[in-house]
Amino acid sequence: MPPILTSRRLVYANSKWRAYADDLRGDGTSVKGYLVVEPVHAGPGMVTGVAVLGEADGRFALLHNHRHPLGQRSWEMVKGFIDEGENPADAARRELTEETGLVCGPEDLVPLGSFTPEGATMAARGLLFLARRCRPDIAATPGAAPGKDGADEIEIGLGATTLFDLGTVERMADNSEIEDAATLIGIYRALAWLKRECRETTPNTSS
Repeated sequence: MPPILTSRRLVYANSKWRAYADDLRGDGTSVKGYLVVEPVHAGPGMVTGVAVLGEADGRFALLHNHRHPLGQRSWEMVKGFIDEGENPADAARRELTEETGLVCGPEDLVPLGSFTPEGATMAARGLLFLARRCRPDIAATPGAAPGKDGADEIEIGLGATTLFDLGTVERMADNSEIEDAATLIGIYRALAWLKRECRETTPNTSS
């Protein structure tokens, strides 16, 4: 049986997240101060954000972000929050343009399922997408997002975008150059989707 929540204390909150210390009881044991992090805004099924792998002319966009908790840079897909009331697919296309300057049409956005960033701590899910046939948006300023007063805000730690061929992305994932969990899941699901697409569109000449 799942543990019983006996008490909960809010220990921290900002505009995106709330952190709680939960006291739990179950199976003859108890835990005090179990950390749970919940989003301020979440859609059905605890869906909070999106992660997007952009593809342009057969190459794939990865960001070289600096992650303060790790103290190092990390190769990652585009990731971001879904705004309150926003459609996840629209959020994926918006985040893609804000972070990389690339755009894709709604018909070129391929859903790749969901993932849980850290199920032991975070009460949140993300949705994965492959954005095909992307092109540069000459009006976009990569790394800038509209702030509360309408002015652009630059995301802290956001790195430059690099386009890699598929073989290089596979190698980076396999040899741990890419460590970010959401990015790895997205890459392997995108590879599986692309292989299925290739089989379905390649004529069968065996008969």
